[in-house]
Amino acid sequence: DYEHAEGTDGLDVGYFDKVSSELKTTFHLLELAGWQSQVGVHLTQKDLALCHDHSGCDGVPNYSDLSWDGSKGGNFTDISGIEFAHDTPMPETQTQDVAGFMVLTRPWSLGNLEMGARFDRRVISADPVSIRPASRQSSQYYEDKTFNTSTLSMASTFQLNDAHKLGISLARAQRAPEAEELFWNGDHHATFSFQLDNSELTAETANTLDLTWHFLGDQASVQGAVYFYDFNDYIYNDLKSVTDPFHGNAVYRHEQADAYLTGFEVSWQQPLGIYYELGLAGDYVRARLKKGDNKNLPRTPPASLSTMLTWQKAEWRLKARVQFYAKQSDVALNETPTDSYETLNLLASYDSQLANMPFTVTLKGNNLLNDFGRNHVSYLKEFSPVMGRNISLQVSTEF
Repeated sequence: DYEHAEGTDGLDVGYFDKVSSELKTTFHLLELAGWQSQVGVHLTQKDLALCHDHSGCDGVPNYSDLSWDGSKGGNFTDISGIEFAHDTPMPETQTQDVAGFMVLTRPWSLGNLEMGARFDRRVISADPVSIRPASRQSSQYYEDKTFNTSTLSMASTFQLNDAHKLGISLARAQRAPEAEELFWNGDHHATFSFQLDNSELTAETANTLDLTWHFLGDQASVQGAVYFYDFNDYIYNDLKSVTDPFHGNAVYRHEQADAYLTGFEVSWQQPLGIYYELGLAGDYVRARLKKGDNKNLPRTPPASLSTMLTWQKAEWRLKARVQFYAKQSDVALNETPTDSYETLNLLASYDSQLANMPFTVTLKGNNLLNDFGRNHVSYLKEFSPVMGRNISLQVSTEF
């Protein structure tokens, strides 16, 4: 269960109430023809209700005492063909997911083979009782929405020799939209934005290919991965060219289009004598729509490169890490680019025991060069740059 309030000057103008329950059962079946198998059932339910009221929220409102004939209300503001509401952002919703799955695994001459299947049914029920009738859509808008999705996957490893191992994974995966993506039409105070609804969203489908390589030598180890994801009806949160008429904030709406994501990541670790280890890592992703004048998808992470040096002896550990984030100029329509920046982080930790209880003292210094940067994937990048130079002391224990 989760409750959360948002506000300023001691007044809560936003309130979230979420109750979740989950049951997952897995059965391990007898081995058959070399295959080990698992089957299972996964049930979840999420109830979400909220409030938005500038005079203050005292829990979730209930306007069931107000008359409503099921027609659309007139309290919407139209800007460039976009309808903005300024009441409770979305109806009370209940999302029920029922899933069945199977996983098959078996060894073969060069590694392991795995196949999986999962079938999901999602039903989203909506009740506009927390929205004033003047700000409601028509009753048909709140009818139950049902999504049937499936995921099929196959993966295999290839142990070429003692040092080299390859992996390949193929999948067709579907995802049903969330209630918030379908129904939210209102302020989103946590991101200083206005989120629009899109009740016409359907399930997205991804056809994916992942290739991995692992090298383990006498000293060095290397891991690398490349991937390609081909999406039909990909759901993304699109930044619009207008601002909301109530607070002048950025406006977003979840849209759907065919898209692809491709990229790679690589890391290398090399011991330097007994106490030192050097590490390098890098990653890159390209995310684009298949059609349109500007095909770049929003909030795509920039390329990054890091190097890390670790020293460890007995109870002491020291670590220095330099992280470089490249400029992101492949931006979506209405999105702003972000410049490159670097961070230098240092860490020192000491492990010991007190009264037979283990504890660790850690001293951290982050962004010690105090370099200015913006996190391109953050909705708050224009308001909140990455944290400047900061130092923290932490003591942790286990009992």
